[in-house]
Amino acid sequence: MLSCYQMLIFDRYLFKKIVIATLIGVISMSFLALSGQVLKETQHIFSRDMQGFGLLFEFLLHTFPYMLSYMLPWAFLTAALLAVNTLSANNEIVSIRMAGLSYGRIAFPIILLGILCSSFLYYSSGTLTPTSRLKINEMLGSTGADSDGLQLTPRLLNDMLGADDFLINTESIEGEAIKNLHLYKIAKATGEPETYIFAKKALLDFSTAYKVSITLKNVYMETYKSDEPPETMYSDVISPLVLPINKRKPSNKVKYKTNNEIIQALSGPFKNANKKESKLDYFTELVSRISISMSCLSFSILALPLGLQNNRRANNNGFVWGIVTAALFFGILLGVEGVGETQLVRGIALLSPNILALLVGLYLFRRIRFTA
Repeated sequence: MLSCYQMLIFDRYLFKKIVIATLIGVISMSFLALSGQVLKETQHIFSRDMQGFGLLFEFLLHTFPYMLSYMLPWAFLTAALLAVNTLSANNEIVSIRMAGLSYGRIAFPIILLGILCSSFLYYSSGTLTPTSRLKINEMLGSTGADSDGLQLTPRLLNDMLGADDFLINTESIEGEAIKNLHLYKIAKATGEPETYIFAKKALLDFSTAYKVSITLKNVYMETYKSDEPPETMYSDVISPLVLPINKRKPSNKVKYKTNNEIIQALSGPFKNANKKESKLDYFTELVSRISISMSCLSFSILALPLGLQNNRRANNNGFVWGIVTAALFFGILLGVEGVGETQLVRGIALLSPNILALLVGLYLFRRIRFTA
């Protein structure tokens, strides 16, 4: 029999092995995911002189908590599987079993780490992620607040004005002067242009927050009406043409609210500033966060018996099983997100990936006990 001290040495050894592999997995996968987000928002992040890298760091800092909700469970499961595979391939599991330890006791450090990861995920998804989303909206929306050091491009200008209302094409932008401006005003009802403006030169004025005043020179304009020839107009100067900037406003959507705010909204008479979301939407968001947080605990039950299934075919299979299992878990979670019109049915559906993982884990535990 192993002494308590020897069991603690084994726990620390396995704990350390999984933690290091988990951190490596989180860092590597988060790097790839964050790179995609940076490319998506690059026009906003690098739109100002000497501020690009500062905004980049802030953007990455606030994007990371959201990525962690998906990266941490996958990295933890893969790390646990690889650790168990390695122990099994080196016959260390056999030695420990011969010393009198049960499979449940061997799995104890994995389950403990799963509980810790799940607790952290609950805090991260329920507090850090909503706060970070609001910060990202505020940070990216600030590009429309003023023009100090703003490096305009046609794409950034289109994004600022809002692609649903206006479409801009230019030959070049130098500072706040545009050469050969083509401006289309889009009709919301039809999605077709209702006004076309061409100006050989346009001067931009951002002195009013979230608005741009445009002085047009040497202007040709067409106005379109159904079943009628377009009306045309020529002018030396048109000033000012004031357009609203597409500001990213703090949202009332439930995904921007913390767990405590959602629980308070659900516990009393339901009042919601966002008319498009119901009490069921709030409940769905809360249970979805709980389900994602529980994934690490569910995976910890799966790790030991699933890792032992492959025995000496150690490392590669552990990596593959980690990807497959995590993909199935989150695939089911996303697939059942809109199932059911009552809180009971919706809650069971959202928790079903964890229930399934726990049942499979307990079944595999029972199997290895009687086949060992």
